[in-house]
Amino acid sequence: MWAQVIKNSGIIINAGKEKISSNLPYSIEGVATPVDMDNSYLKGKFSMELGYRFRLQPKQSRFFYDIDLLGGYTKSEYAVNFKSFGNTQYGERSGTNDLLSFSLAGSVNFNIFRGLNVGLGVQPTAYIWDTRFFDIPVFAKVSYDLKYVELAFSYKCGLSKEYKISPFKSSRLSQWQFSVYVPLWKR
Repeated sequence: MWAQVIKNSGIIINAGKEKISSNLPYSIEGVATPVDMDNSYLKGKFSMELGYRFRLQPKQSRFFYDIDLLGGYTKSEYAVNFKSFGNTQYGERSGTNDLLSFSLAGSVNFNIFRGLNVGLGVQPTAYIWDTRFFDIPVFAKVSYDLKYVELAFSYKCGLSKEYKISPFKSSRLSQWQFSVYVPLWKR
């Protein structure tokens, strides 16, 4: 089988913006005033991933397979505002959250026409800092191979609702990403 496969590998860099869907309760335990739902938010600022890709491509086939080992950093910000009554103003809870992640992504890709490719994959990811949880996002991508570099655009949708920042509940991470793959070794 390995004799039938053209292999290459190289560096991959992903950059994007996190989209966080979450639920915020109308009231928070221990706080007498209700939450101002219109002015409270949890949103992603940016994310970066750096890793190494292994590409397997059977000869005489338009399908090829990518395996990516990735480390990533994601930054998000949040604010919880409370409703005001009369002349009384209530403060807010706000801050930022940083996530470090390690993942192994695998995708099946199809060459449509002269370097234009589409692919589907899965990316099991362990998040280890500020919040610890595990997710298995699925993703779809469109890429174009320029021979010495490949450019891709993808959407990744998390399946887990384990991303927890108090008082936000059942948050899910999704992401738009732009990727650059630079093959360093080719057989």
